[in-house]
Amino acid sequence: MSNKISPISSYVPYGLEDQFSPDLLEFLRGLESITSSMHTFASTTEIKDQGIAQASVDMWADARTIQETLEVARKKALQKYEAEVKKINALAELLEKPLDEIQQIFSRKLSDFVVEFEEVNNLLGTDADKIKGTKGALYQKTTESYEVEDIEKVPDEYFMLDEKKLKKVVGAGVVIPGIKPKKVKSLIMRRI
Repeated sequence: MSNKISPISSYVPYGLEDQFSPDLLEFLRGLESITSSMHTFASTTEIKDQGIAQASVDMWADARTIQETLEVARKKALQKYEAEVKKINALAELLEKPLDEIQQIFSRKLSDFVVEFEEVNNLLGTDADKIKGTKGALYQKTTESYEVEDIEKVPDEYFMLDEKKLKKVVGAGVVIPGIKPKKVKSLIMRRI
């Protein structure tokens, strides 16, 4: 473990010092000095007697107090930006809603297109299940699902449907009375 604390100046980008209040920077530099000394003490001290143990307990408590004080100062410093953050979030929400709607509209339209496209592929005897653009791709994924045709015929061992078990058994060619396997297609859109 390193006993060197990174200087506050390494966290304040060059030329942006004026963006931070002088009081806050002075407060942080003071804490930095105290923290550095405490860190060195904690890293190098060997606890071999009651007195050092008591001093260590006190320094642990001081470190906790300083940490809590730092959190209060951090929150206080951020308060002045709270209104701006709310405005930025409100603007982002204004854009998010139409962007969500755009995605939903295209999803519906692409879903309709895929159904038509699938019918054309079936007529032509082709099998294209992917539409790829330069920034995104649309895939059609088929998964297995099961529909209970007659609950009275389903064996007890399958009464509480375990789709993993059903998939394994049906995949092996076993016909289960009262269960009808079916294929479910879903569209998956991804950015590339």
